[in-house]
Amino acid sequence: LKKYKKSFQSVARTARHKYILKLCKTLNTYEVFLGHHLDDLKESYLLRKTQSSNVLGLSNIFNEKIDGMNIHRPLVYFTKKQIEIYAKKNKLIWFNDRSNNELKYSRNKIRSYLKSNQKISIIIEKEIKSYQEIANIVNFYTSYFVRLTNKKFEIKSQKFRHLNKTLQTIAVQSLYYSLRLSLKKQPRNENIMNFIEVVSLSQQ
Repeated sequence: LKKYKKSFQSVARTARHKYILKLCKTLNTYEVFLGHHLDDLKESYLLRKTQSSNVLGLSNIFNEKIDGMNIHRPLVYFTKKQIEIYAKKNKLIWFNDRSNNELKYSRNKIRSYLKSNQKISIIIEKEIKSYQEIANIVNFYTSYFVRLTNKKFEIKSQKFRHLNKTLQTIAVQSLYYSLRLSLKKQPRNENIMNFIEVVSLSQQ
């Protein structure tokens, strides 16, 4: 149990993904539909924001691909309350996970906070929609980096150098964001700045 103490929810999430992947292989399908709803989206957004996530992380909250599985979330436009009302109306069995009320987890604290502050919840929903409108920025790097292998890229240096510093930073952030699931940790801002400087000096 000791090794799970630092992030039980993270370990549980990984275990769920492995189980779902096993089912996909058994059923010979990689189309997966999950039950995440609008409240889940708000919680994940606020959680990332408290962790100082950049614009890339805030514009693409839920992964659309996990371990080769195509992830679909058709309920993300509805709140938990709306889904619960529908379930009761149609006499569907409804389960509540009691661990959702345990405030020792950051997500649960955020969930409790949003429930008690509807004004903030509405503001966050508007912010999410604004970020979703620029979600294509996640693939911004593809105009300046050519994938050679899984983790090896060729940079279109001349084209890259014509960008201003802000766009160069976004391009590099976008590249690393695309690799986030396979990297142990994301680069720090100074690493990105050093990368840009090296590419800029290479023309001299």
